[in-house]
Amino acid sequence: THRIARADIVYLEAVKQRTIIHCTGRDVVVYRCLGAVLADLEKVVIRVHRSFAVNPQHVAYLHKSSLALDNGAEIVIPAKRLADVKSKLMQP
Repeated sequence: THRIARADIVYLEAVKQRTIIHCTGRDVVVYRCLGAVLADLEKVVIRVHRSFAVNPQHVAYLHKSSLALDNGAEIVIPAKRLADVKSKLMQP
């Protein structure tokens, strides 16, 4: 069992039937699919790709088709999700 502060979650990554929770300082592997993990974190993260969800607090900036996170990771956003991701990031 791991206790993770919601503010420490940078992004989630789906890998087969597991989800890797990338946090500030460590990564945690959860043996649940991304959809199940997102159900628990729906107010914390935004799904930006079939395999990725990000915490808006850790988004450094938005490129034309990708997000740069404050830990140096960059996640490509599919064109069909780009408008939705932009609108969710602009919400207070």
